[in-house]
Parts: sequence; structure tokens; C-alpha cells
Amino acid sequence: YTLSLHDALPIGNWKAIREPMVTGKVELFDLSKDLGETNNIAEANPGIVKQAIAMMEEAHVEHPNWKVRQ
Repeated sequence: YTLSLHDALPIGNWKAIREPMVTGKVELFDLSKDLGETNNIAEANPGIVKQAIAMMEEAHVEHPNWKVRQ
């Protein structure tokens, strides 16, 4: 979902967060080990990050009244 200028996407035990939405860097957390989302493991899991970005991009729909800041 998109909330307050960031994207969040659950994928199994993973949660990917991108802030700002569409243009920001993706953080990745393994919620089975890190419910507090304190250990960003995106660099160690580029395949999951790539999958998350693809899913976020596919789900994003532009709206004329809600422009994404570049």
C-alpha cells in the first residue's frame, strides 16, 4: 500500500519500504526475526529488493490530483 509518501509491501516474511514512494531507496526487513524493523537487510538481498520494486511499480497508478515529487 501507499501511505504518507512511502510504499510498503509485504512479501511473505519480508517487508519492503520505499520512501519517498516511486523514487526512494528500498529498505528490506525480515519480520520473522525483526518485528521492530531495525535491521535493513536490503543490500544482502538484492533479488528480493528487485522483486519488491517490480511489484511496487506494477501496483502504482498515477493520479492527476496526486503528483509524485521527483
